[in-house]
Amino acid sequence: MYSQTFDLEDFPGESLVTMTLVEDRGRTTLTQTVLYPSKELRDADVGPTEHGATESFERLDEYLASII
Repeated sequence: MYSQTFDLEDFPGESLVTMTLVEDRGRTTLTQTVLYPSKELRDADVGPTEHGATESFERLDEYLASII
């Protein structure tokens, strides 16, 4: 669990992020939940966050495939 602070003029505030890793039969599932202070901030962040997270997880997949 960690907090993420937004210090932008049009996007002030802080969100609370919870990450859970669960292993089952040799596979690990990551679940990430983000709690925003308002629906408006959540809606403003969803697009950029989804794109960035997808890119990051694709890079992680490539790295893990290279070391296994």
